[in-house]
Amino acid sequence: MTRDSLGGVSGSGGNSPQPGPTHHTTPTILVIDDEPSIGATLRILLGDRYDVRLVDSGPEAKVLLEAQNTYDVILCDLNLPLFNGMELQQWLQAQNSPMATKVIFMTGGSYSEEAHSFLETVNERHLTKPFDPDTLIQMVEKIRA
Repeated sequence: MTRDSLGGVSGSGGNSPQPGPTHHTTPTILVIDDEPSIGATLRILLGDRYDVRLVDSGPEAKVLLEAQNTYDVILCDLNLPLFNGMELQQWLQAQNSPMATKVIFMTGGSYSEEAHSFLETVNERHLTKPFDPDTLIQMVEKIRA
């Protein structure tokens, strides 16, 4: 064995070479919710399987989506101030974004007639808070598939 110029050891000492790092990409979820406790809960529930990115406003999410349109799933609160979930969905559709079909909308259950009609148009891509963790994970996996 010999020492290289950086002080490392090279040569064979009977050890088989270690495989290089695997290049596995962790699926990424963008969470858009103005309630910090919801974001923290989602990070706990999903963080062991996904790279969870949190933002607390629709405008902030829009900036991220303009810069990087490669999230596996978006979890979006329906009732955000300034730029709500319905507006985000309309914007994604107007951009012909592939992300438009990857949004799961979350709501506390009290919403307007407009929001009720909207939720009917997004099929089964919505959850009512508080939601069951298993249902959340199943829905995320279904959107990713």
